[in-house]
Amino acid sequence: MRLVSATEEWVRKYLELAQDRNLPFTIWPSRMALLVAEGKDLVAGVMVYDSTGPFLFFEHLVTNETASYRIRHRAVSLMAGEMMNMCRLMGKVPQVAVKHRGVMKILERVGLRMPGAFMMTCGFNQLEKNDYEINDRNRSPRPILDASEPACGCQGAAATERATRGDTEEYPGIYASVLGGAAV
Repeated sequence: MRLVSATEEWVRKYLELAQDRNLPFTIWPSRMALLVAEGKDLVAGVMVYDSTGPFLFFEHLVTNETASYRIRHRAVSLMAGEMMNMCRLMGKVPQVAVKHRGVMKILERVGLRMPGAFMMTCGFNQLEKNDYEINDRNRSPRPILDASEPACGCQGAAATERATRGDTEEYPGIYASVLGGAAV
């Protein structure tokens, strides 16, 4: 059993394993992944997403159902140890969303703990909303905000200014900067 590089071939095998599991979402492949193979077969894998902040996110653990429980357990344990090495090397803190009790025990053995907070998320389909769609709370169209008003409706929030016409070819109204913000 060995860790393998996230080449196109191994990531394709990982995505095939995920597809076989009939997940209710599509996995977004990452440039970084922890993948464990035995021979030419992928045993387990997890995607690693880097943040600009202090975190490395490890998501979408998938194991090969055709491998025995013992082999899958060893593969996940190997990935957990490598996850800690990766975080030490990069100076980041691991963030892992876990549902399975067995995986939780493996992660506790390498030093992770539950902070007592719940991780919440949504799928990309929940993010694909438009200003003209109906708001579920009051069944009225969402108002389109004026550029001079704060986007969140907060009194202390800074308004934004529209980008100049030279910024884009068709001028879609992208906001260039926050008024009163520090120049970088």
